[in-house]
Formats: sequence, structure tokens, C-alpha cells
Amino acid sequence: LQGVAYSWIAYDGSHSNDWIQIRATCGDIVEEKWVQLPMNQIILDCNPIWGNLEVTNDVIGEVLCVVSDNQGNYIHDAVIQCFATRGEFIDPDPEYQTDPYLGPEFVQTNYDGEAIARILFGAHICPPAVPPPNEVPVDLTFVVVGTEVTDTATIILLNYN
Repeated sequence: LQGVAYSWIAYDGSHSNDWIQIRATCGDIVEEKWVQLPMNQIILDCNPIWGNLEVTNDVIGEVLCVVSDNQGNYIHDAVIQCFATRGEFIDPDPEYQTDPYLGPEFVQTNYDGEAIARILFGAHICPPAVPPPNEVPVDLTFVVVGTEVTDTATIILLNYN
């Protein structure tokens, strides 16, 4: 007989984004499937490790992104896409690297819910000014992939020459 069966699972928020295996049995028929638990009510908090960077040569800025749920549970393996008005994202440390085919503008959280995005700023982005300093803001936007959850941050590039 064909039919539909329903089930539910209750899980602790610390298991958000975990993969689980579901097994269904009906007589002699057994089906198994891996599914990823959803991320519910997530929060993305991104802050530059250094908010102001002095640019006399090329310099690398870093932004710490933390993904958690509204109960404070950190969410691991969340993929974050990074956007910037200036600069070029470069490969993150291996701990935060996701699929290399996605590119360096994607980072993935570790088991502490943290990821660090790295961005290279060339000295030409913030040339000397008269009178010094020259100040160039860089607006950053971060999005948890597969959600509408975003956060923004700003890094100020300074040249005192």
C-alpha cells in the first residue's frame, strides 16, 4: 500500500547544522538518507580584528565572524560569503576554509562557531594625502549562505604619509 508517514525529531540547539542519518523501514524495505538539521534563529556577528589599518604598504585585514543561535549555541560548518567595497579576499587559514572551488570570499565556521575572513588591501587604495592622514572606509557585508542573515562591518584604512 502506498502512503505517507510523518515523523519529527527534537534536538538540542547545539546540534544545529549537524548531519544525521534517517532510516525508515517498512516490512522488508529499508531506506536510509543523510540530512542536515536546519539552523534556526541564527545570529551573525562580524567584527574587524583591527578596525583601523595603517596602509603604507600592502596590508592584510581580518574579520572575525561568529555564528550562533538565539540560545547562544555556536553553529559549526556554517558557510559565510564575504563582500567588500575595496580590497581582495585571500585564502583563509585552513581551519576556516570551505570548498576551494568557491573562492576565498567564502569562509566556514569551526566548532566554536568562528570564522576569520582575510582581505588584502593594496597601498594604492589609500594614497598619501596633503595634509595627512588620508582616510578610506571599506564597507564589508557578510551573509550566511542559504539564509537571509547578514551583518556589516567597516575597516578604516589610514595613510599618515
